[in-house]
Amino acid sequence: MVVEESEIQRAIGHPSPLLAPGPDMTPNSVQKRVTTIAPRLILDLLTPLVSHVFHPLSLKKAHIIVRDKPARPSYDSPSSFRVIVLLQIFSKILETIINGHLSCVARVTGLLIPRQCGSLAGLSVADPCNP
Repeated sequence: MVVEESEIQRAIGHPSPLLAPGPDMTPNSVQKRVTTIAPRLILDLLTPLVSHVFHPLSLKKAHIIVRDKPARPSYDSPSSFRVIVLLQIFSKILETIINGHLSCVARVTGLLIPRQCGSLAGLSVADPCNP
């Protein structure tokens, strides 16, 4: 699997400086600055991980926050809560790239069923209604 600079840019997107940092405590503003100054740096760091299909234990740490959804009549059900996972910056980028590759493979090999459109890019709620 080869990682391209465009995938890094797409994975990073436009990080908001207001979002909470993950366990590495690196603010998104630092990520934005690194990609502005040295965009190849992140590519050079992540390419070996992707090519060797290796996800280091140090990148698997996350902070998980469970928040109750406002205005729920009862908090007896798990659906009354929202789980927020704060990942490290490199984990976020790596996850986005791998998800993109897996989505592409799943579409090409026919593993995705258009009638099951839950949060799949390019599929809308109306697609299951169309034969």
